[in-house]
Amino acid sequence: MSLLLRVLVRLVVLALVVTAYMELVVPLMGDPGDPNIGAGLIAFGIVIVVSFVWSVVDGRRRGLPSTVACWAIVAVALSLGWVVLLAVAERDGSMSTRDALSASLGLVPFTIGLVLVPSLVGAAIGQSLGRES
Repeated sequence: MSLLLRVLVRLVVLALVVTAYMELVVPLMGDPGDPNIGAGLIAFGIVIVVSFVWSVVDGRRRGLPSTVACWAIVAVALSLGWVVLLAVAERDGSMSTRDALSASLGLVPFTIGLVLVPSLVGAAIGQSLGRES
């Protein structure tokens, strides 16, 4: 499977899992108008766990260099997509889309780390487990 296809599959799965959680579970967690810090932390945890587990499998199948390259691209793409989505979806009349994007750019390194750090650890563990036969 080509690198581009592997990246796209991982992006789609991560996006679908987080979207399903946010749409199906979060509304059951309290008042819609109240900020729900716990729901956001659980969403971060989901991203971390999925990235870690999947990169363990990738590290075992493909080795460290290929897995790190794939997950680095996934981390950057997910981070940029997340920021753009937040800027567009949660923008109110007080800001332009450009201003909302500028305000959200600080999230990029955090989101990259949210995906990349657990995937690096998972890839290293996967490679240390040895190749699948």
